[in-house]
Amino acid sequence: MLTRPIEATNASRIQKVRAVLLGLWSPKGLAEQVARDWPGKATGEAFVLYWRARMLTWASGSIGFAIVAVGLIASFAEYRTTTVILAGFAIVAAEVAVLHGFRLWMLFKIGGWSRRGAEPVRRTEQPMKFWIWATASSGILAILVSGAGLLLWTLISGLSRNAV
Repeated sequence: MLTRPIEATNASRIQKVRAVLLGLWSPKGLAEQVARDWPGKATGEAFVLYWRARMLTWASGSIGFAIVAVGLIASFAEYRTTTVILAGFAIVAAEVAVLHGFRLWMLFKIGGWSRRGAEPVRRTEQPMKFWIWATASSGILAILVSGAGLLLWTLISGLSRNAV
């Protein structure tokens, strides 16, 4: 039976993890596919930027949910964890706001939207739907940013009140 040295096994695992992370960070062919469906204005690179923002916000949102879960478990154990729960909710709200802001940016960058299993809808084809969608997305973004700001302000004011 042949066995590989431990260093070679660890090196190959590190290379596999590195390849997976690189594939997630810069998905192969995604920019070309988006550029083919939405020609012009460097839309492929813009979508890869959106993809990267989505990956980073997914990680921060997971941390936020973990903080909320720890805070809720601690509150069931009768600890005072209001600030911990607020911090988790502030992180999650900010993550959703950032991702929605990137979606709105992509809507204007690409000049349309895609439906699942159908052809892309261009801004010039349906301008009224585009502006309704953009206005609704802007309103949702304003609500999300206000909610995240309120949570953050409540958290900071609660922490400063406890510090005095």
